[in-house]
Formats: sequence, C-alpha cells, structure tokens
Amino acid sequence: MKQQGEDDQGKITEKREFERNKVSVPARYRSGSEDDHQGLVRDISFGGMFMESQFRHNAGDHIQADLNIEEYGKIAWAHGNVVRTTEKGIGVRFTHYDVNGVDDIIHLHRKNI
Repeated sequence: MKQQGEDDQGKITEKREFERNKVSVPARYRSGSEDDHQGLVRDISFGGMFMESQFRHNAGDHIQADLNIEEYGKIAWAHGNVVRTTEKGIGVRFTHYDVNGVDDIIHLHRKNI
C-alpha cells in the first residue's frame, strides 16, 4: 500500500509497504476468459508488479500470470487485480501468488546487481 510523506526539503515522497525490484521477467497471462497474452514484468515486490503489455486492461480487471524464471528452470504464478494502467502496461496488486517464486525473482535481481 502506498503512503505519502515529506522529505527534509518538503518534497512529497512515496513510501511503499514492499520495496520494488527492477527485473526483466517474461510472463504469459490472461484476464477473465480472454486468450493468453504476453508481457514483461519490469518491477516486482511482495505486493504486486508492473508488467509491460501491448494489450489494454481496465482498473479492477483480474489477472492470472505465469512468470518464467528461466534461471531457476521454473514458472512462478501470481493472481491479482489491475490497479493502474499506463501507455506501457499495467500495475497489478497481488491477491494470491507463489511466495517462493516471487522470492526467487527478487533474490535473482539482488544477485545480479
């Protein structure tokens, strides 16, 4: 959950419950009964993810995604709701997800820094 505060210079800052981690993870996902779509997860946390996508969604759409973690030879899964849309993609807040898989993605990112 996002919260706003002020820094020492009075500028508005965002404080998130979970730290976002920049990644590049391919995803296959669907919303409702639609066909599968391809996306690319660009940041992820234990609260959600931002995924680049050519397909347009609306806030509130339910997303079911399989995240391809090639380095670990496995697929992580995540379900969530679209909370933000941009020209580049969608912000998804997780409702259910593969905790170990998301943890693997976050640790993969930290290992490659």
